[in-house]
Amino acid sequence: MVVEWDGIDWYEYLKGFGVCERQKGQRKRHDDEREILNVFSAFDIETSIVWMNEDHSLYDVHSFMYSWAMQIEEYTILGREWDDFFLFLANLCKCLDKIRELYRLPKTPRLVCWVHNLAYEWAWLSGLYDFKNEDVFFRDVRKPIYCRMFDCIEFRCSYIQSNLSLSMLCKQMGVPEKKSGQKFDYSKVRFPWTPLTDYELEYIITDVESLVLAMKKRVAMGGDSLVTVPLTSTGYVRRDCKRALQPLWYDIRDMKPSERQYRLLRRAFRGGNTHANRAMVSRVIDDVYSYDIVSCYPTQQLTMKMPVKPFRWLDDRCTLDRVLRYMGLGYAVVGLYQFKGIRLKNKKEPIPYISLGRCEATEWKLDNGRILEAEFVEMALTEYDLEIVLRQYDYDAIEIVECMVAQKDYLPEEYRQVIQGYYNQKTTLKGDDTENGQYMYTKSKNMLNSVY
Repeated sequence: MVVEWDGIDWYEYLKGFGVCERQKGQRKRHDDEREILNVFSAFDIETSIVWMNEDHSLYDVHSFMYSWAMQIEEYTILGREWDDFFLFLANLCKCLDKIRELYRLPKTPRLVCWVHNLAYEWAWLSGLYDFKNEDVFFRDVRKPIYCRMFDCIEFRCSYIQSNLSLSMLCKQMGVPEKKSGQKFDYSKVRFPWTPLTDYELEYIITDVESLVLAMKKRVAMGGDSLVTVPLTSTGYVRRDCKRALQPLWYDIRDMKPSERQYRLLRRAFRGGNTHANRAMVSRVIDDVYSYDIVSCYPTQQLTMKMPVKPFRWLDDRCTLDRVLRYMGLGYAVVGLYQFKGIRLKNKKEPIPYISLGRCEATEWKLDNGRILEAEFVEMALTEYDLEIVLRQYDYDAIEIVECMVAQKDYLPEEYRQVIQGYYNQKTTLKGDDTENGQYMYTKSKNMLNSVY
């Protein structure tokens, strides 16, 4: 229902919802003791781009907001300018402060407002509001999970929370879907004073209406409230794993790496090994085939041994022979290695393993980012990486800057039961065409893939 924001007594309306009650035994989402209003809301903006030249140069372009929409439960508030938006937020803050007095709360309760892809709205809000460090929580550069304004309005990213597009989120939750963006002419320049057609208004309104309905259902299906619902889609998995591993808390605490160890582990991390064979690039090849390993990551976690004891540093007598002995005994080994005069053994190697982006190197020769040879290379390697590098490359000299080792064993049985449970649920639900079955299948599949 579209309303004029100054025509509603927001204090009377919001106080009827109360604050979220925490069930016995449930932990709050974070260490903030502030109460959260039991109200679902959503926010979205629409923008236009004006190119100042015909070739659409990125260096000569202007962008601005021409419409904003905020949904608070069943009420939709529309505005055309930022001044209107900030006036509305100021009014909401006053109402929230009165609710604090009503419930005799130590601090003003917060209103949670979902934004699908908050990173976009953040790009605008950050230029209009003086955010402090404690007001924003980022998962990556320019990718906020939440941001807070006036200490009582918290905008959360529903895209990060669900890991689904708004259209797919609505479809999965069985709520009215957002209007198709293909019919909405984004190339049309609209100003805050441009009259909007009925379809354009419907498009803007449906976005926030659908998001409120979808998130309300998603939170309820997870047995959560706005206090306990995870901030990210992988938060559900972390919560299940923490519960399963609670009896082993003290053992796991002792395994936490030091800062030095953590930095080396982060440096050794790398993604999947994908690369084009330079001998076959630009050629059309017939009769090729491929295959996929089903649930490969969970299989590795269930069947392979992992570091289960704290890493410990090797002393200054760290030689390659000593490292190889630890590898032969089945230890996890992570080290920082320096190679001089390194080069491929097989000049026709289709997938050279060393990536320039994962190391420091000088005087190199590359194959699309992979090192064929180099005068000097420094990189962090696990025992698996080292085995591949030694198999593929020759070198003149090697020096181990630092190295640490840890005993391996199978992951705790409690942890593996969580993985097995997700896999069993996914397999059981496959082919279930009911609304709840489809939702649970997708959720189980996403959670299974997130455990790693």
